[in-house]
Amino acid sequence: FTYCKDFIMSLDKEYTINLHSVNGVLLGSDNSNVRFFFRNPIFLPKGNGLITLKSASIPRSFYVVDDYNDRFNIIITSTTYNITLTHGNYNANDLKTSIPALINTKTGSTPVCSMTYDKNTNKFTMTFASTSAVIVLDTDINNSAYRLIGSPKEQHTFVASGANMIHTSENVVNVSQINACNILINNMSFSDVINTGGKLDNVLHTIYFSMGFNSFEQINENIFDWKTFSSSGVLSYLDVSIKDLDGNFIDFNSIEWMMTLLLKT
Repeated sequence: FTYCKDFIMSLDKEYTINLHSVNGVLLGSDNSNVRFFFRNPIFLPKGNGLITLKSASIPRSFYVVDDYNDRFNIIITSTTYNITLTHGNYNANDLKTSIPALINTKTGSTPVCSMTYDKNTNKFTMTFASTSAVIVLDTDINNSAYRLIGSPKEQHTFVASGANMIHTSENVVNVSQINACNILINNMSFSDVINTGGKLDNVLHTIYFSMGFNSFEQINENIFDWKTFSSSGVLSYLDVSIKDLDGNFIDFNSIEWMMTLLLKT
């Protein structure tokens, strides 16, 4: 495809780019990975420019448990049971009830599993009614629920306590799960103008979420964090993705997002 010069805008002034997820082309299964085509491509005389986030409206419509954090294993005397949490929103008390129910269904309650939640320490204790079995909690797997359980990504061997085997989470329970997101422009390479080390990446901006669900995080920047970008001679589209800090695409459950970018030389 050859661009006609008369229809190409030159990046010789500041442009405002308004993006609405519903107007993009999905590059994946949900709207956190979207391509936006420009009506008129932008010519980059020097092959680079400056870009920043001016404002954004990001929905807090993602679940506490989704595809990226719904799994862990229980190993009882060398038999591995794969546990998958139902996707949705949970608090600590919900997990305290749901997790042992799933385990008991998988294992046939042999032995019976139960959980308690200490609101003072914000930690779980998982208990199996047995002293003869060797029991291991394995969170060192893909799409692990380790943050929800409060146990690092590794294998944890239960210890004897009276007539039971128990494991208390080493870390606090994290049911907020996604507390920040990165906005990435995947068809650009950035050099952070503040970072004189010249680190190249494609993260335009990091947004930290306040608590709560079913609302929008509103961002309006007064001090712009301009990023130097390099691209081909003509910029005809933007590939925008929104990921959590682990690099996973965020499932907004089809709720739309908006953002405004500024572009200049």
